[in-house]
Amino acid sequence: MSLLYREDNVIVRLYLPKITQNDEKFPLLVYFRGGGFAIESAFSTYYDSYLHSLAAETNVLAVFIEYRLAQEHKIPACYDDSWAVMK
Repeated sequence: MSLLYREDNVIVRLYLPKITQNDEKFPLLVYFRGGGFAIESAFSTYYDSYLHSLAAETNVLAVFIEYRLAQEHKIPACYDDSWAVMK
């Protein structure tokens, strides 16, 4: 599942655990990808399959932030995007 954080046009992907009860609580995992703020994406198949399996096996709610890359946007844009989502 992907959501668009509209304030800053930051895309956030949510990976949902298996929900068995309506009032069940889950641990939260916020995932920041590697790549030196320059390569890859939250939509890369490598990260997508990894987080799907991680959320399923550990039963956590995973949040994956698609921050702006450093080639087009100077640092600290990636940190600003991530902080905006965390707030």
